[in-house]
Amino acid sequence: MTLSKTKRGTPTGPEDEEQTFLDLESRLRRGELAVPSRWGDVAHADPAERRWILHAMDLVAKAAEKAGPQFDTFRAAALLVDRAPRRRFDPGTAGRYFEREVMSVSGMLEATLPAALTPPDDATTTELARIHQTAPPRPTRVALARTLTERAGWWEAPLRLTGLTWLHSVASSLQRWMRDDGPLHAAVRPDGPLHDGFDFARSVADAGARDDTPAHRLALLRDEFGYPAEPGEQWDDPALGVLLANSPAHVTTGTWTYVPASVPGTGWGPEEAWPGHLYRLLTHELLHRLAHPAYLEKAESVPGGRVLTEDVVELLTAEFVEASRGDAELGPLVPDVVESRHTQAAEEIRELAGPEGLKAAYFLGRTEFIGLT
Repeated sequence: MTLSKTKRGTPTGPEDEEQTFLDLESRLRRGELAVPSRWGDVAHADPAERRWILHAMDLVAKAAEKAGPQFDTFRAAALLVDRAPRRRFDPGTAGRYFEREVMSVSGMLEATLPAALTPPDDATTTELARIHQTAPPRPTRVALARTLTERAGWWEAPLRLTGLTWLHSVASSLQRWMRDDGPLHAAVRPDGPLHDGFDFARSVADAGARDDTPAHRLALLRDEFGYPAEPGEQWDDPALGVLLANSPAHVTTGTWTYVPASVPGTGWGPEEAWPGHLYRLLTHELLHRLAHPAYLEKAESVPGGRVLTEDVVELLTAEFVEASRGDAELGPLVPDVVESRHTQAAEEIRELAGPEGLKAAYFLGRTEFIGLT
């Protein structure tokens, strides 16, 4: 990509760069003069950073003409200047990585992807409301205790330890792929984890490091086993302590993503299946991190919220793991058959909203596409 010509020609020095920037900034701000120009910040940047900003603003200014009024070009101009010090791809990078980065961090794709979708009609919204208002079946305490004992038995004799170094390496590759090569919706929120400095690999810790507290026990019962405990309910079952130390979990308000570092052997099938299982767990946990706050807020407000926060993530996990099959680093970890432990309710939501509508709701907070307003 090259900068578009202005009446001053191609920028050749600081003065040309200043005028080119001011011209592009004016186009993106659409004549708004109340806020001072950002040239003062840009002028102090290094030459490579200034070049990135000018090319990025030129790209967005051209694309904005077809983006429609839903795209906030004023905000985009500021986002690009702020993003430049943390840029990943320079203009001319093969594979359109520069273009994808610019369109994501400027907010253009965040605005235009949903604009191409149609909200569900009244009949579809009614069907979606029925699903959202239906709480999933709650297992009895006796049945759940049996399940806990059986699952904890997997961990009586772990066959080996999984090195955290390997997990960190896979987590880093996964975040890179999700941001730069994966399905678009996951990576186009400028203020989302993939662009705000979050380091997924550094967040990964051994599940055994998780504190064994009553709150964590109840969270595991809710998230992993679909058992929303009653207020004040206590669970002292030893099996739950074993599972807490060997189950994946994410701390939404903190920094840690817990993944089991020990492998239960037969519970996960033959040894050659273990890397794929761990990769799937990492994908599931990263997708939890990428859920839009507005989506989570809506999920908490309906009886069927667990379908939205867990079963939908299962659907997305299978989709994203399969989509990564062509990646040089992640592809070898993808099993021949990618399984998903989602419920029929989650499948119905995807069929009614459409795959793109579901992703717009989950990643971008546009919950009107799944019938939640």
